[in-house]
Amino acid sequence: MDAVVLLFGMLDLLFFLLVTGWAMHVSMSRREAISIQRANVAMASVISIDLKGTIVSVNAEVARMFGYDASEVVGHNVKMLMTDKDSPSHDGYIKRYLDTGDPRIIGKGRLVYGRKKNGDPFPVELAVSPQYGADGSILFFNGHMRDATARQWAEAVGVK
Repeated sequence: MDAVVLLFGMLDLLFFLLVTGWAMHVSMSRREAISIQRANVAMASVISIDLKGTIVSVNAEVARMFGYDASEVVGHNVKMLMTDKDSPSHDGYIKRYLDTGDPRIIGKGRLVYGRKKNGDPFPVELAVSPQYGADGSILFFNGHMRDATARQWAEAVGVK
């Protein structure tokens, strides 16, 4: 999983360098459109949230993984995709990171549990990275996710 996190981090850095090279000449809406287009070609589910936890964009893979259409999640808090264990604390996690810069999950991968549209929980490999503006401020966060159900099953039965 660390290799996946490193790969996503490198892709985010590369994209950041490309975008900030244009930052003085490209409007915010254009940069956001570029980011959304990049997310749509990703093999993993990619969800972007604003600094309050509101989903601002999702890629097409989110529908398969969670069972929601984009129109059902965009504009809602990302907590709707989390189990009851994590959802009550999520807004506090964002606030703490913005206040302190302490990256407890930012830049690291970890296993969490998501909640499908039908309410079923499922294991998710999650990597979170901030998306920065030209001035260095955080614009939003990207969550890169993969369904870990098959991996957990394989580990449970001893498949390598």
